[in-house]
Amino acid sequence: MVSISAGPAVPALIETIRQAGAHVAVIPNGHRVAGLARAAADRLGDEGIEVSVIPARSPLQGIAAMAVHDSERSFQADVAAMNRAAAGMRYGSVTGPARRGSFVGRDGEEVTVTGTDQGEVAAAVAAVLLSGGGELVTLMEGAGSEPGLARRVADDIAEASPGLEVVCYDGGPVPLLIGVE
Repeated sequence: MVSISAGPAVPALIETIRQAGAHVAVIPNGHRVAGLARAAADRLGDEGIEVSVIPARSPLQGIAAMAVHDSERSFQADVAAMNRAAAGMRYGSVTGPARRGSFVGRDGEEVTVTGTDQGEVAAAVAAVLLSGGGELVTLMEGAGSEPGLARRVADDIAEASPGLEVVCYDGGPVPLLIGVE
């Protein structure tokens, strides 16, 4: 399994996949890298290396896919489970500040809210994602976040929905990534 979050050149990606083995699942965590991974998979198929690209557009979908990875399953069954896990996670983000100091909240790729208060934007995105239900919320606080943003959102979610499991991580590429499964 190969997880890619930055945009490597196709030759470098091909070499990385070759080193990983004869059956490789690539989790690109973004649209642009997914295209590179599919190009690499096409080239390596001619060499007898089976490469599956897991359609993860968010790092949180990648985490969901990796969480169900089981090397004891057949490659095809494992890829199917990883695909289901990635597809089953609704995701959103808070980015910015953009023009005029506003933050942008997205449900998937769609802008759903903007505002100057990062916490309010995060709460609105979480509410949109949770409107479809869920059992597990993953929050990844990252670059440009107000200190403790993920914890505040987690506390708000726990108060509103005591039965939901909420986990927080640091190290995201934007102020906040939100995933709901």
